[in-house]
Amino acid sequence: MINTWLADRTGRFTIASPAPNTIPLTANGDANDLVLDPVSFLPVKSLSVSLAGPAHPPDREGDTLGWMKVEGINFPAHFRNIHRSDGSGDAKTTHVVFNSALDPRALAAKPPNLKPVLTP
Repeated sequence: MINTWLADRTGRFTIASPAPNTIPLTANGDANDLVLDPVSFLPVKSLSVSLAGPAHPPDREGDTLGWMKVEGINFPAHFRNIHRSDGSGDAKTTHVVFNSALDPRALAAKPPNLKPVLTP
């Protein structure tokens, strides 16, 4: 899912916008339409189909049912994936932790000569 959201950073995707709030992505014979919430512009639905068999209906569908904000960044809090061929899944994010093992004092400390400390 994250790779799809970062599609603009990878060269294998083609991105276009033929309809409001919908971003179609194609890569390696697969198509994925992201539908965005018109207010927040966060993804709320994803429809995927293999371009190898265009006569078949979408075989994967995903819905983001809720978001949670952690340190100013939105993460999906509840999402559901439906796979026509092998079932579906429903997941809820319980918590997200950033940099939990980092000590801010250690990050702020400067070496005495202001040159980086490199260890082999």
